[in-house]
Amino acid sequence: MTEREPWVPRSVRRLGQWTSGAVPLKAYAILADPGAEPDPALAARAAEVVARAAPRIAATAQEEIGFVILHQDGDGAWLLLHWWIAGGTCAQLIWHGPPDAPTAFIPLDRPAMACIWELALIDHERRAYVRSLAGPGDGRATYLQDIYPQDFC
Repeated sequence: MTEREPWVPRSVRRLGQWTSGAVPLKAYAILADPGAEPDPALAARAAEVVARAAPRIAATAQEEIGFVILHQDGDGAWLLLHWWIAGGTCAQLIWHGPPDAPTAFIPLDRPAMACIWELALIDHERRAYVRSLAGPGDGRATYLQDIYPQDFC
C-alpha cells in the first residue's frame, strides 16, 4: 500500500479558453506550490496535446463544450481533458508527464479518474453544466462563462 498524501489546499489559476477542433474548453491549472504560477512552456505544450485530441472529441456525439485541468505537483504534470457528450455525460482523456519530463504527456494506461484536488473543479463543471445546459435553450455561452470561482481547491 502506498502512503496517502495529506490534503492541503492547492492553488487554482485560470488559463483562459483553449480549443480542440471546434470545441471551446475552459482551461485551469492546479499548482501544488501555493506561490507558483503555471509554467508557460508546460501550458503551451498541454494546449498542443489538447488540440491534437480533436479527432477523438469529434468522433463522439459531443455538445461542443468542455474543460481542461493541468495539474503540476511532485509527480510531474497531469493533463485531464473533459468534454460533454450526449446524455449529460462527461468524457475524459488523461495524460501524465513524469517529473523529469513533464511536457512528455504520455496517455495514462491505468484506471484513474481524478485526484481530490481535480475533483473540486470537476464538481464545479458538473454544476455549471446543470445550471447552463440541462434546461431548454442553448446555454453554451453561459457555461463557458461559468468559471471556477476560487483561487484554491
